[in-house]
Amino acid sequence: MTFSFMGNRSFARVLNITLPIATLIALLILRLIDPGSFFERVKLSVFDGHVSSDITRPSVNNPAIPKSYLVAIDDASLEKYGQWPWSRETISEILISLYEKGVSLVAIDLIFAEPDRLSPDAFLKAYDISEEDIKRFSNAYGYTNTDKFFADVLSQTPTVLALTGADTFDDAQKSGYSYAMINAELKHLPSVMGMHMPSPIIREGGAYLGHGIIFNDVDGTLRKLPALVNSGGDTYPALFISVLASLQNTNTLLVKGDKERPWELNSIKVGRSIIPVLEDASFVLKPKYIPERYESLPLNDVLTGLYDKKINESIVILGPTAAGLAAQHDIAGKLSLPGSYLHVGALEQIRASDFLFRPVSFEYLELALGILVGLLTIYFVMAFSGVISFFIVFAVTGLLVLSSRWVYQEHALLTDWSFVLISLVVAFLVTQIIRVLRHENEKGEIRKAFSTYLNPQLVNELANHPERLKLGGERKDVTLLFADIRGFTSLSESYADRPEELTSILNKLLTPLTDCIIQNEGTIDKYMGDAIMAFWNAPLDIDEPNEKAVKAALEMLEALKNLNDQLMHEGLINKPLELGVGLNSGTVIVGNLGSDQRFDYSCIGDAVNLASRIEGLTKQYSVPLLLGESVVSNDSLIKDVVPVLVDTVNVVGKQKPENIFSMYVQDEWIGLHDQLWRYINSADWDSAENTLKVLAEDSNYPEALMDVVSRRVSSRDEKAYSAKAK
Repeated sequence: MTFSFMGNRSFARVLNITLPIATLIALLILRLIDPGSFFERVKLSVFDGHVSSDITRPSVNNPAIPKSYLVAIDDASLEKYGQWPWSRETISEILISLYEKGVSLVAIDLIFAEPDRLSPDAFLKAYDISEEDIKRFSNAYGYTNTDKFFADVLSQTPTVLALTGADTFDDAQKSGYSYAMINAELKHLPSVMGMHMPSPIIREGGAYLGHGIIFNDVDGTLRKLPALVNSGGDTYPALFISVLASLQNTNTLLVKGDKERPWELNSIKVGRSIIPVLEDASFVLKPKYIPERYESLPLNDVLTGLYDKKINESIVILGPTAAGLAAQHDIAGKLSLPGSYLHVGALEQIRASDFLFRPVSFEYLELALGILVGLLTIYFVMAFSGVISFFIVFAVTGLLVLSSRWVYQEHALLTDWSFVLISLVVAFLVTQIIRVLRHENEKGEIRKAFSTYLNPQLVNELANHPERLKLGGERKDVTLLFADIRGFTSLSESYADRPEELTSILNKLLTPLTDCIIQNEGTIDKYMGDAIMAFWNAPLDIDEPNEKAVKAALEMLEALKNLNDQLMHEGLINKPLELGVGLNSGTVIVGNLGSDQRFDYSCIGDAVNLASRIEGLTKQYSVPLLLGESVVSNDSLIKDVVPVLVDTVNVVGKQKPENIFSMYVQDEWIGLHDQLWRYINSADWDSAENTLKVLAEDSNYPEALMDVVSRRVSSRDEKAYSAKAK
């Protein structure tokens, strides 16, 4: 493509600067608006790349924080203790057993918002039973109210209970924590309407409370946990924060923010543990600390003493992993895991003091650097040759990638140079494209004039190799196309007294059809009235000639639809014209064929004859496009449009049967159609009839294919159909 204004050198120089700068400004606006969260998704992918390449550092575990394990309420434990939910007495006895094994602290990732429906007094009170008789139903510790029993166990242990979000707020909901602020404001925390708190009796046990609320990123992946959330004006810490608070016997959290922007938080101090957070109090997880599924400890094995040595003086997260009990979360670099695994990962990461940091200022720095690098790229492309500017851009790209990786590995800082790199590439491409367009325009109008009449590739080939202007040819593998406009003969009769108008109509038809061929790198061989012959992969070799030929054929069929609308609107035709297109590939002789006085660049061979006969079959099968098997077997063809077997035919002049295909948009019926042909070819007629019945009920199944397979199944003939193509 060329533009006449490119010939104006002064205007071109101005355009070479203003257009790339305008593009950078538009890119910056897109980055700020971020439609579809595109840039946010790219940023998260960059962070995932950093984390997945995380180097292994020597472990520097905090001795004040015990190791954490997930004790899993799995399918095996459900078989042992019965249907969920379990009685609070069962939960209490599990707690007692864990603490007797030397566990330092248990955090239960379960919600106890309702009274225990399995508590004996819950149903005994409905009957006229004396207090003395009710006591006969008490457990080994003398309790008939299992919630009261659970509360008393909690009052004597450092157990932490989980909370979750609710749709309503209750004034009785209190977190039990106080907060000390250092240059901090808790205004921009994630929030929920209310909290599902433990039932009032259980709350009397005085257990520490921590929420298990989780928010995914825009791509549905979980990368961080909200260390603090707001509900009804109260602030609730996460379960892993409450575990640390309970371990250190404190209910006061020290929150630190930015001095200039106190709503941007930096860290949360729990006792002696300082936990860096993002501005919204989110704690960034490192997936390497989140245990794998096989690393959890099955509850049954723990209670039987299999892991007594391991869990002694440890933190235990008691949480569900059985199917249907726990919500699954997609984690970067991990399979989908229940939420309990995340709290273990957070505690282990805090224990290792291995944190990730991303100051808010980085966002502004990356935007400014992106614009600066884009402007410098424009300068380098204009000041240096294409090769030199390319290597400069390549070097800057490598420097950015390496620096981002180094900053992460050495300082655990999360940087996102994606906008910088996008700005660099966009500035380079736009500036380079303008330069190329200007140079192309300077090649002159002569080449443009010749390319109007001949294939541009053929023009270049003949210009570079004039010795080819002689008789003779060469063997080449080509893809051939024959196309014929149906209904044009009868149209010609109606224009018998107006040949000039008929010529105009034919030109209107052939011009866009020719464009479809040339734009897909095809070579027009000849026009035969209302028919076209073309081929691919000659005179020059091209990549994927079959795919380009099929693409050209599909575009020709689409172009004819638009032409029909135009011609009928102009009153030039009364009914739509149709197009039959046949494709085949094979080895032919291609070159300048004819006589010494006149010759054309064309091709001959058996593959040419077969392509012509395949085109003739389109009318017989009422299918606009048919492909020989050689076209289908060589290339991937077009994405989302697949070849479908139409029939196996004996073409006139060919001894071997030929499979012919057409192209259809991917649909469910295609698999059944292929299976039907396998039944036909193996003479499994019962299966073929059953499959045909299913296809007959599919409204998307083409009528032309139904006619073919119905004829084959009804005749019970698996042999190739004898086609009567010209």
